[in-house]
Amino acid sequence: MSKNVEKIHRAVARASVKTGAPIMAHSMPAVATGPRQIEIFEEEGVDLARVQIAHCGDSEDLDYIEGLLAKGVYVGLDRYGLEMFLPIGKRNAVAAELLRRGHAERLMISQDYCGTIDWYPPEMNEMAVSQGAVRNWSMTLVFEEVVPALREAGVLDDETFKTIFVDNPKRWADGLADDERPQSIG
Repeated sequence: MSKNVEKIHRAVARASVKTGAPIMAHSMPAVATGPRQIEIFEEEGVDLARVQIAHCGDSEDLDYIEGLLAKGVYVGLDRYGLEMFLPIGKRNAVAAELLRRGHAERLMISQDYCGTIDWYPPEMNEMAVSQGAVRNWSMTLVFEEVVPALREAGVLDDETFKTIFVDNPKRWADGLADDERPQSIG
C-alpha cells in the first residue's frame, strides 16, 4: 500500500471514529490488501463491525476471505458481471461455500454496477463485452442470475436472503442491532 493510500485510509478511519459513519474500503484480493486495511482501521480505533472490505468476491481464496471475516468486518462479494476478475460460476461457488460455512451475517452481495462509465470511449465498453471481460453487468444481475443460482445450490432460503440483502446493509449503515433500531409508527 502506498503512503498516500495509507493516509486516505487513516483519514477515513478517523472520520468514522468521529462521526460513526460506516466504511467501505475497496480492496484488491490479488495482492491481499484487506488485512492491511483492517490493521490500519484497528490502529485508528474503528469499530470493525462498521467496515466492509469490498471486492473480496474477486478471489477464490476462502482462507483469505475467512481471515477477514474473523476480524468482524463485512466482505463484499460485489463485482458480479466483471468476468475479467472472476467468472460468475466461480463467484457463485465462493458465495455458496461461505454461506455453507455460516457467514451469511457478514456478506454483502452485489454487482458494483456503474450506471455510466464516461471516462472510457464507448468502443472500449463494447470491446470489454465482446471479449468476455464483462457479462450481463447491470443493476439486476444479482437478482436475475446469482440469487436463483444460490437458491438452486440450496444455500439461500428466504431468511438468508433477508439477512444478506436487508439486515446486513442496515446493520452496516446504521450500526444498530435490530433490537436497538427505532420501530416505525403506523
